[in-house]
Amino acid sequence: MRVVGDGHYVGFTKSHRASRFAELDDAVYTPLVTLLAAGAVVAAVLAA
Repeated sequence: MRVVGDGHYVGFTKSHRASRFAELDDAVYTPLVTLLAAGAVVAAVLAA
């Protein structure tokens, strides 16, 4: 859910992109959460 976003302040669908947080969200936070989620899926599949 964090990766998709709320439509305003976080995620790929945010509309506010001019703040420092929005820049960091694009560069660091959203890609990090995407990788963590993908890793969790891979771990769940390998554990099954």
